[in-house]
Amino acid sequence: SVMNTTIDHVLNITLNGEEIQIPRPDPRMTLLEYLRDVALLTGTKRSCLQGGCGACLVVVERYDWSLRKWVAKGVNACLKPLATCDGMIITTVEGVGTERKGCHPIQERIAG
Repeated sequence: SVMNTTIDHVLNITLNGEEIQIPRPDPRMTLLEYLRDVALLTGTKRSCLQGGCGACLVVVERYDWSLRKWVAKGVNACLKPLATCDGMIITTVEGVGTERKGCHPIQERIAG
């Protein structure tokens, strides 16, 4: 038999403030692959692919029903399966700020 390589589902995420629907996501795809290859957000870097270097770090927020609030944490996108992101808010470096759209105060301070 042929292995089904797609999920018959629509994945809903919020990416840098924009609500996105991803129909039938490939269960083998990582968040990093989606960000760089599909969403074309290349600020999240592809480097070690083992979660060690932090070049692919993004902020992922999920609603915690027990705490009744949104909880944010840094996640290595190279290790995060895209299919596990349903309902999450994802912020990449492009969502924090850019030179064209204006930098976040933290980015301005780092740039010196």
